[in-house]
Amino acid sequence: MEKAYSCNTQQQFVQCVQNYVQCDSQILFHSTKQKELREQKEPLQREICNYMEKNNIEDTLIKITDGSLKYKKNVSKEPITLTKLKECCDAFFNNPQMSDQFFEFVKNQRNDKTSITLQRSFD
Repeated sequence: MEKAYSCNTQQQFVQCVQNYVQCDSQILFHSTKQKELREQKEPLQREICNYMEKNNIEDTLIKITDGSLKYKKNVSKEPITLTKLKECCDAFFNNPQMSDQFFEFVKNQRNDKTSITLQRSFD
């Protein structure tokens, strides 16, 4: 639930800034902890999955205290980057001039997106 803040006076503005910095510091702290935990978890996950593959037990459900672990394989498409789009245009049109024209047309059709945020820097 979002808390309503108002910055109508200088005192309220200062309080908003202090609250913002406090929230940002907490986010930074927890993000750092999450990164450390992910760095510990990823090699464990790799080893567990490798073991399951080697022993042909990918269909096994591993019971744990609060639920279960299941081997899951996801297949996804790589993102469409400008480099990938250019490669596809070249292959599809087989005509460098048409390919370049179409590529530039698609690039120029993208809309700009504007967002306004605060950027914190540290001394």
